[in-house]
Amino acid sequence: MKKPHLLLTALAAIALGAPATAAEDVITLLEKAQDGDAQAQYEMGVRYYKGDGVKKDSAKAMRWYQLAAAQGHERAKLTLETLADMGLTAAPATPAAASSAPAATTAEDEYQEGLRYYYGNGVPEDTTKAAQHFRNAAEQGHAAAQGYLAVCYGNGEGVERDDSKCLYWGRKAAAQGDARSQNLLGICYANGLGVPKNYTEAVKWYKLAADQGYADAQCSLGICYAVGQGVAQSFAEAVKWNRKAADQGHPVAQYFMGSCYKRGQGVPQNDTEAAKWFKLSAEQGNAMAQNNLGHCYASGAGVPQSDTEAVKWYTQAAEQGETEAQFRLGLCCYCGIGAEQSFAEAAKWWKPAAEQGCIEAQGFLGECYLNGLGVPQNTTEAVKWFQQSAEQGYPPSQCYLGDCYAQGTGVPQSNIEAVKWYMLAAKQGHDGAQWKLGGFYAQGTGVPQDYVEAVKWFKLAAEQKNVAAQYMLGLSYRTGIGVKQNRAEAIRWLKAAAAQGYQAAVKELHEMGVKP
Repeated sequence: MKKPHLLLTALAAIALGAPATAAEDVITLLEKAQDGDAQAQYEMGVRYYKGDGVKKDSAKAMRWYQLAAAQGHERAKLTLETLADMGLTAAPATPAAASSAPAATTAEDEYQEGLRYYYGNGVPEDTTKAAQHFRNAAEQGHAAAQGYLAVCYGNGEGVERDDSKCLYWGRKAAAQGDARSQNLLGICYANGLGVPKNYTEAVKWYKLAADQGYADAQCSLGICYAVGQGVAQSFAEAVKWNRKAADQGHPVAQYFMGSCYKRGQGVPQNDTEAAKWFKLSAEQGNAMAQNNLGHCYASGAGVPQSDTEAVKWYTQAAEQGETEAQFRLGLCCYCGIGAEQSFAEAAKWWKPAAEQGCIEAQGFLGECYLNGLGVPQNTTEAVKWFQQSAEQGYPPSQCYLGDCYAQGTGVPQSNIEAVKWYMLAAKQGHDGAQWKLGGFYAQGTGVPQDYVEAVKWFKLAAEQKNVAAQYMLGLSYRTGIGVKQNRAEAIRWLKAAAAQGYQAAVKELHEMGVKP
């Protein structure tokens, strides 16, 4: 090692000890350095060499000095010469480092190391190491590394989640045309992450990335067109952008294409095309596509009808927590369609769907607990699920809840509560609730007795082929209670009930001397 010349040592003391501009914080200085300002690069070298405002790091100091020197910065050149003469051209290697592969030195090397650790290529996956390598490259202005570092901050991968730092690095990379970061900025604006929500800005960034062929952005841009967020709604544009992403194998875009063909939005309605796109997406694990593909097989829409295939795809979607698939799989198990009949399996799938707010699953699960089908009978649990479903407006559950109050099952008996729930279901056209409500009016139970009102509800239910209501309406016309007596109408409704095997109607017709 050459002994340092006294003059060079003195020059080194001046160069290495030069303070960074006092008025500028590290972030401002770093931005200038990354933008290619030689003086800022030199001063960043000083910062890292001294640990002034940043963690002391001789290797990073050297890199910044080298960048400044490469642009002809005289003090940076002199500093490098002095360090070389002093034998300080690189940070001393630790024994562990000496036995490993050579450390990355260029921005591209650092970036590639970051990718290796981020994806676990040839090394154990380690997002902390990945983020550090991305930072090393990002600080040298490497656009792709800046983009990955932004993602790390956005997801809290290897670093503490920080929306402001995500935006900072995302903007740096996006300004250099990095499509990943342009898409990321679109996500930030669309969701209000670190910035006020602004769909117009989101679309702007999605479009920049989409124009470069970035599939995620193409899909997001297509969805913006579909719902009219940040742009005028246009299914034609939505299809255009999602097709570009779908052709690249993007599963969400493939699902979207399937939905557009299924509904005829932006393209002619075509069940075969819909099933094709659903299948491509489903095979990549998209739960919504798997659920929809299950529908296709169940109904034979665009594919040969197959209950077994329907159950197969419902199962894959249900196992991923797709609510509708869980409900439909439960139905298949309950009815033995495409799967062995099993009330226990039905209840098993309805429970998670019910817990996610599926009103139909809540209603069916309540019925299971009420009757002890696949689960131990528990009227309290039954009422709990009926209540949750009924409060969301599901008519069958409202009717069941009315039954519970009428009979005092799982709740204190209350005719007033029973009428309340029957009325809600009846007004939505539930024939069972209409018939029961008519009976309550006829008897004056929970409401003032009113035969006219009773006949009104009997008639609505009878027209939906409710056999008990047909019988009661026939009796009303025969007796003239609540309606003008009419033998022909009485016979008509009693025959309708008799045709469904209602024996009381058969007996009534015999008493009238009419053949059922």
